[in-house]
Amino acid sequence: MHGITCDSSEMDPVVKWIHKYIGEDVYVYNMEIGDGYWDSIFNSMYNSVDEFAYKIQSDPILSKAEKINILAHSQGGLIARGYIEMFNDPPVSNFITWSSPHAGVFGTPKYDIEWVDKLLQEMPYIELGQRDVNPAQYWKDPYNYQDYLKKCVFLPYLNNELETKNPKYRDNIISLDHFVIQRSTDDSTVVPGESAWFDFYDENLKIVSYNKTTAYKEDWLGLRTLSESNRLIYQETDCPHGLYPHDECLDNFLKYTMQYLK
Repeated sequence: MHGITCDSSEMDPVVKWIHKYIGEDVYVYNMEIGDGYWDSIFNSMYNSVDEFAYKIQSDPILSKAEKINILAHSQGGLIARGYIEMFNDPPVSNFITWSSPHAGVFGTPKYDIEWVDKLLQEMPYIELGQRDVNPAQYWKDPYNYQDYLKKCVFLPYLNNELETKNPKYRDNIISLDHFVIQRSTDDSTVVPGESAWFDFYDENLKIVSYNKTTAYKEDWLGLRTLSESNRLIYQETDCPHGLYPHDECLDNFLKYTMQYLK
């Protein structure tokens, strides 16, 4: 599953890698949501998750699979995780994410759409953003955490951060055989880059490791259970964010990712 400001063609090289290095007979569904580029920015994350689930469940091969593997890049990792937590039918075995903003974002590169940049920087929790702008729906302001919990319509639910937890979300995460979370030391797109490991800023903009948080200790999302059973896999690479699915980062795929797709 591709990331923001992209379409499914972003992942075409990865499809070729899978067929070359794992096997020509491996069935690969290169997922597209809506019209690709524009819907990767202007959409509801819930709509994206629903479409992701519909396409998997409508596919004649995937719908009959005992288990499937999912590889997702950037924002695509949140959409794919939404599928796992909300649907997971067919269930996922190995879930691999490349620099996905699992803990949210605070700070953004320019999207070359001036009003989107302004909205994210100044008014991320207004109705327009929470309805129609994907990155606003996982924007986490560490200076206004209560606003985030009250007004952000997607990520607080996905991460089971609200007072009322959804046990289905936790159970479905725990059902994974492996959850592989990879971050890059050269990431200027996901801010902070540590969000790919569920780490995030505190109110002083200091990075706090997820395993030091109440969310981890009380196992709100099941990540502690995965970790204690050696199924939560942390990986680090120097692949620039936008180059993950390109030949410059083939070695990263071969070394870290391929083993979880076999």
